[in-house]
Amino acid sequence: MSIQAQRDKHSLKLLNQKFHALAIEPYAIYQELLLLGVDIQKSLLIDLCPDSGNTYCGSLIDQNGDYKEFDIDCDMSELSELKTQKNPKGKRSRYVYLAKELYLELRSN
Repeated sequence: MSIQAQRDKHSLKLLNQKFHALAIEPYAIYQELLLLGVDIQKSLLIDLCPDSGNTYCGSLIDQNGDYKEFDIDCDMSELSELKTQKNPKGKRSRYVYLAKELYLELRSN
């Protein structure tokens, strides 16, 4: 594994320690993900970015091992959505591959 891949995997581990401890703000993100059917403790967060206002976008590996992208609106739940994505392209595909690898490692422990 390359040094960059090791760093990326370490970053994912740190992010998910916070994610699973419910330490990422705002807490409403967790509420929205739960409403969309995500089991927080069995999922792996890949990234989370503020979008605009009180909205966020990101991606995760859900409790079933599926890669999903989400848009969360913390003020209007009806606008929040979670979409299954098949094959991310480019740089993103390498990062998602690392995330799936880490997901499998964590599930086997």
